[in-house]
Amino acid sequence: MQYNIFQARNKKYIEHLFYSKPRIFLGSGKRQQDVQKIEIKAVSPVWAEKTCLTKYTIFFRNNTTKKIRSTASNQELLKNAWTVMNYLSQSNNSKIKKAINPPLYFSPRLNLLFYEEIPGDTLTNIFEFNAENSAVIKPYLL
Repeated sequence: MQYNIFQARNKKYIEHLFYSKPRIFLGSGKRQQDVQKIEIKAVSPVWAEKTCLTKYTIFFRNNTTKKIRSTASNQELLKNAWTVMNYLSQSNNSKIKKAINPPLYFSPRLNLLFYEEIPGDTLTNIFEFNAENSAVIKPYLL
């Protein structure tokens, strides 16, 4: 199936989605009126032709921010990723919880997975800057 993966970078779509599900995307007790702006940045590596990676920074009027990432793909793997991320994020193991980005939302219509940003290097950066890792693992990611 072909998905419109670049809808993940459509400002009107993202604003509508985030504002229609404020508890998921903005946080508990936050509303559209609390948002100053939403910044959308493409972060897909050159080699990821069938994937759309995007970073969102939500700027609130109280000078705080929230960072969210999304992955959209034409491959049918994201539904499984959503299931695994949900399972692992509910683990009682604190090391696992710290290592897993908390999943926020999955759109089956767009095959689009949203998750919170956590501190550390992204898997993409690890592969891009380490040729040996990239060569070994890249075939499994595409």
